[in-house]
Amino acid sequence: MKEFTQEQFNEFVGEILPQQLFHVMPTDIDEETGIRCDELILIQCLNSRPEVLRYKNLSWFVENFIY
Repeated sequence: MKEFTQEQFNEFVGEILPQQLFHVMPTDIDEETGIRCDELILIQCLNSRPEVLRYKNLSWFVENFIY
């Protein structure tokens, strides 16, 4: 398994996720799936970097990035 550092985690939560969620409102709905866009984006980001879950659990991400 590839090493994932605290610095990489900090970049993920401090830069990557906020950039992906910028200008996405809780009322924005994905036309294809019918789910909220912010939730879909968060799941896609976590799916692309599951290593971040070593540092914080899924509920932490939801509490901090889904409004």
